[in-house]
Amino acid sequence: MDASELGRGLFRILETGDRALAADVVHADFRNREAAVSPRACSIPGPAGVLRMVGWRPTGRAKRAAELVTAQAAEAAAQV
Repeated sequence: MDASELGRGLFRILETGDRALAADVVHADFRNREAAVSPRACSIPGPAGVLRMVGWRPTGRAKRAAELVTAQAAEAAAQV
């Protein structure tokens, strides 16, 4: 998976709560850098922490955020 696919996958997890996709996309060492302003369960590392974010994240921003992550990943890949 390239960075763009990973970004889209992450936001797809946030939209759907897909556990299998979380296991494929989210590394065990993943840490939510915004956990300080999130519910405590969101600070759990790895796929489990990402899945805890599903229930409370504002969904209206998810699509736009996915577009931004995809654009940033494409820009970063172009610079390599």
